Amino acid sequence: MKYSVVGDAVNLTARIESFPIGGQILISSTTHLAVKDKVRIEGQLRVKMKGLNEPVTICEVAGLAGYPHLGLAGTDT
Repeated sequence: MKYSVVGDAVNLTARIESFPIGGQILISSTTHLAVKDKVRIEGQLRVKMKGLNEPVTICEVAGLAGYPHLGLAGTDT
């Protein structure tokens, strides 16, 4: 038996995964709301994605909250 995942959330995730450049970690604004106490965000960007009617806000993760020395390479934090 084969299983697959389908739906808007899966499509959005696939689109967001196509955006990162050089080690970036990008998350949706919905994911950011769920983990905002655990990660630091460097910036947000509204982007139009194929197959979606409205632009989506994506956030760049800069590191773990509460651990300023554990930033991601290439970020200013």
